[in-house]
Amino acid sequence: MMDMILHKLMLFINGAQEGSTHRNLAIELVKHIDELKDLNIYEIAELCFVSTSTLSRFCRILGYKNFNSFKEALEKSYGFEIDYDKDYLQVKDDIDHGITYMKQIYAHSINDMNEHFQKEKLIELAKQIHEHESIYIFGNIGYQFLAMYLQERLGLFKKIIHVSADILQQDKVASRLKENDLAIVVSPRGSSTVQSITLPFLYKKRAYTVLITQNDHSIYKERYHLLIQIGGTFDNNLGMISFMYFIDQLVMIYYALYHDDLIV
Repeated sequence: MMDMILHKLMLFINGAQEGSTHRNLAIELVKHIDELKDLNIYEIAELCFVSTSTLSRFCRILGYKNFNSFKEALEKSYGFEIDYDKDYLQVKDDIDHGITYMKQIYAHSINDMNEHFQKEKLIELAKQIHEHESIYIFGNIGYQFLAMYLQERLGLFKKIIHVSADILQQDKVASRLKENDLAIVVSPRGSSTVQSITLPFLYKKRAYTVLITQNDHSIYKERYHLLIQIGGTFDNNLGMISFMYFIDQLVMIYYALYHDDLIV
């Protein structure tokens, strides 16, 4: 999928040393991402100012078996517009309609979250975070970066939270879990790859598990020690806005209970 390929490339752009071959190659690939499907290895290498061997090696570093499997992933990409509904896309013809539509759906999502607000479960999660020494958060693209915001906020209370910015490395992070560690899984739709990747480790390590979701399916009550259904709408970017709202509520409650732990 295109978003997964972009996620991998952005990790190199954000994390690799300035001027490094891999960082420059990642930049060029992003700049020409829409052209790559129709080009062969020689044409892409020339476009990115690298040799074909360097390009092949970089594809393997990205997690693909070879250049051909990288191209196959590009063929399965779906692009920006397919990820949004027709009302959102009407902004191309009518900006005012788009702005009104966004206001309405965001307001509806927040109102739904307020109607489903679970104060006692938020308090319980805050207590679990306070009691556990090692805390891990797992999620999909976008949600992990919001988890890093929570990581920074609770760091002010001397809490160490482990977050993997690279979602493809979450299985390695999960393998570091010890018995009775706290594992928080963020999965708005519920049935997602993040659960299939992390759940086997969570059970094997006997971690205390928490699921934060917008899916009210009863099956999750059996799989997790603590299930928090936050309400709101998980379509497109709305899920991330809902989770951001949830994080700020959680931080506020944590502050109310444990303000004496603040280092600043």
